[in-house]
Amino acid sequence: MKVTPEILDAIDRASDYYGNITLLAQHLGIAHSTILFWRSGKTTNISGKLWIEKIHQKLKPFMPGGIHYKEMESLNAAKYQLRDDRASYGSEQVSKENPDVPITAFKDFTDFDPLVESPVDFTKKHPAPSGSMKFACEVKDGYFALSSDASVKSSFPDGTAFLIAWGEYPRDGGVVAAKLRDSGQILIAHFRKQDGQIRLHPLAGKKAYEWPAKENSMNLLWMYPVYEIRIDLAANKWEENALLPFAE
Repeated sequence: MKVTPEILDAIDRASDYYGNITLLAQHLGIAHSTILFWRSGKTTNISGKLWIEKIHQKLKPFMPGGIHYKEMESLNAAKYQLRDDRASYGSEQVSKENPDVPITAFKDFTDFDPLVESPVDFTKKHPAPSGSMKFACEVKDGYFALSSDASVKSSFPDGTAFLIAWGEYPRDGGVVAAKLRDSGQILIAHFRKQDGQIRLHPLAGKKAYEWPAKENSMNLLWMYPVYEIRIDLAANKWEENALLPFAE
């Protein structure tokens, strides 16, 4: 297997995601010098056995198009056909297209370590009282949900649910959930990447965080895009430009 520019780009993105090359090598189960040789051009090929058994599946989310994008195209085509065959969009179809997403509270998620396990597995082990939740947008493998509480810096009321896309990249101008390395603070923030700079502006508060993109691992423990936010408006009222819970 030839070390292509696409593979090298995926290695760089995966290295940023896991923190550095050493941590990426641990995740792949190979020596970090092996990755250095690929990046420097000293080694121009990957053995087929190594590629199939250790590298391919773990680098696939970082290749162009994100997680299983070719498979998702065919899957979506099948879903659209199902919609054409049905007379109405009933609850049974919603259940098939949007499986329940495991959910946990932010206060429990503070103990999550991305070097030890996936956030989906962690969430399943530390479920919120509801255990899971449905969302309107398309749910893919690797999605999980977090429930807002006092441990997260957010302008949303407690109990707000955030659909998180693990394994996908933040989009410039999108919203992310992120944990700062120095303070351990978890943020729901507006994400910008411009001119090699990363900027996180929390949706609560005026202070923004900014640094060169190459220093991501020095400033972040983890960061995932937020694709949907669910608020229980029946339990909250709008007061002084904020949502506040109704008095019981």
